[in-house]
Amino acid sequence: TIAYKNGIDAHTLSKLMWLKLFLSALMAIFIFALGILAGIQDRKMLAALIVLQLILSWIGAFRAVLSGLQLFYADAWLSVMDKLLLVVAGVTAFYLFSVPSFSIQVFLFAQLITAGFTLLLSLWFVLRNLPASLSAPTPVQYSNVLSQVFPFAVLFFVMSMHLRADGFLLALLSNDASAAGNYASMYRFLDATHVAATLVGGYLVAFWSRNLKDNLLLHSSLNMIFRFMMALALSFIVFLYFHAEVLYQFFYNESNPQAASVLQWGLLAIVPYFMIAVFGSMLTAKAALK
Repeated sequence: TIAYKNGIDAHTLSKLMWLKLFLSALMAIFIFALGILAGIQDRKMLAALIVLQLILSWIGAFRAVLSGLQLFYADAWLSVMDKLLLVVAGVTAFYLFSVPSFSIQVFLFAQLITAGFTLLLSLWFVLRNLPASLSAPTPVQYSNVLSQVFPFAVLFFVMSMHLRADGFLLALLSNDASAAGNYASMYRFLDATHVAATLVGGYLVAFWSRNLKDNLLLHSSLNMIFRFMMALALSFIVFLYFHAEVLYQFFYNESNPQAASVLQWGLLAIVPYFMIAVFGSMLTAKAALK
């Protein structure tokens, strides 16, 4: 919407953020109650994970605003900033201060710090680039906003469930630890490539939403991006097919032909993932959700 209407005024954005704050509080209460019902004992850890998830959600919201304003460079940096800071902190502690290992609590605390810093940075970017006013500001009625957002939220939820289905699949493989390990190692590579597809998709939705009336630009850019993404996917698959064993040995310090075979077959999913990123982004930009 921000891309299509060429901006958003501060008053409208502040009202939307109040709505998001209310929804965040509802989510926190719901997930915490669900965790207690599920029998989770460590409630401090549960609360910290909920806070982390909410911080990442708010980063996503501010990144969406920046994408809508066509500030893709800022969106790209913020998409990796918290992970980049986490990696830098970990490498520094490991190599400079010779810290032998990290507890899960320390790791979570580091995630909260780096994500919190990224959230403040994203807020600063938004406030710095927000137009002071628009000629025709959008009136905000929460019922209308929720009804418009709901189909997108359902779509996002279903796709997230699909991408995280590996947890349920691993539970089905729990009687065979080696098979579960082989699948999990393959899925890490697949997840990494999907991050790239998601970044491209986020850019395309905002870009195509801004230029919905230019059919020539839409067709030419869709054709170009599709060819590029398919070339990238197929090149990656071919490379990994012939170097799967070497790659597995490099990352896991062991030789495992069976895991390498799972990696070769599993990464074929990159092609449909990339196709979903391209064509799904076009459909989302046109609000053709059905």
